[in-house]
Amino acid sequence: MTSSKHAPEAPESVAEQAPETAPEAASPRRILTVSGGHFVHDTYSSFLPTFLPLIIERSSISMTLAGLLTVFFRASSLANPFLGILADRKDFRYLFAACPGITAIFFSMLGLSSSYPLLCLMLLAAGFSASMFHVVGPVFITRFSGARLGRGMSWWMVAGELGRSLGPVLAATTIKFLGFENTWVLMVFGISASVVLFFQIRDVPKITRHKSQMPTMTEAWKELMPVMLPMTGLLISRACLIGVLSGYLPAYLVIDKGESVWLGGMALAFFELLGTAGTFAGGSLSDFIGRKKVLYAGMLTGPVAMLGLVYASGWQMIPCLAVIALFGFAGSPVLLAIVQEHAGKNRGAANGLYMCFNFISNALILLFIGALQDQYGFDITLTATAGLALIGLPSIMALPKKQVV
Repeated sequence: MTSSKHAPEAPESVAEQAPETAPEAASPRRILTVSGGHFVHDTYSSFLPTFLPLIIERSSISMTLAGLLTVFFRASSLANPFLGILADRKDFRYLFAACPGITAIFFSMLGLSSSYPLLCLMLLAAGFSASMFHVVGPVFITRFSGARLGRGMSWWMVAGELGRSLGPVLAATTIKFLGFENTWVLMVFGISASVVLFFQIRDVPKITRHKSQMPTMTEAWKELMPVMLPMTGLLISRACLIGVLSGYLPAYLVIDKGESVWLGGMALAFFELLGTAGTFAGGSLSDFIGRKKVLYAGMLTGPVAMLGLVYASGWQMIPCLAVIALFGFAGSPVLLAIVQEHAGKNRGAANGLYMCFNFISNALILLFIGALQDQYGFDITLTATAGLALIGLPSIMALPKKQVV
């Protein structure tokens, strides 16, 4: 979104529209509500890894096809850059409010179907809902944060990580006591969250913008290319560590280690919960010691801990998971901060491009890892991902210097 010296267009009504430059007071209540919606939404979007061992058994599919389910869920990420630009032009508040309910419905109903094509379609629909929610959400957080944008974004990101921590616990516990086919009862929480969001944001003033203020995708890419090219290597490296374990940890423990689905879900919840602590600390720490130092810490410790995980058993796996979670997730807010520092006047498009690259790299790595596992097993596959993750080191060196905008 670029600045302009043109006079703002006259709003249709004071209640409905406000000039783009109009200052808005911080609204902690709305920040917490939108962040709460993020918490509920991502609780459901983290169900799939826990469901995966049961889907594989019931549908009799290979690990490659299991990984392809994640690709279907992430496929809508290809549209994220365009959704980012559209979010600056159009009012998506009602669709945004509906997203937690939509995502909850589709994920909660996965237990009702053994048809692989139907599962793919359900995940594709849930993926579009997730993309829309994550593109529009930071826009509302920015408006509700006033001068304290950093604090607002911290609430937003931590809420999502907490949701991804709760999701495996909720999914595994429901399966244990109600069975996989009855997980549909969980959709009520997502639908309720959508109702609350609707009443909180329905009266937020709309923003009037000139068409000349809106960036094109070509303009946004030209400005962001110097940071997005090395960022791609970092996202691939992160996917080899965080993405692989977030997607396959329950399957690894159930299929390779012979553990229960419940224990697999608990292990993923532990991993995500420690990741929340890493996320909370990483951004603030990078303000004091520098962005690259935090990234180097994650890229150096992560592959070593992944190799340790392969050769560990029982309680020995805990410190390995802890190291990957704390140092790996610490890079999440750092990467987003780097993108925003180089976004110039195209912050909406930058957010969309970053999300697109992030989601696609995760989906493709998971598909690649699933194919390797089918051929060579989990241990060799995880060893290979540890080596591939080292691509992050030269990528950090290639990042441009901080650009203040």
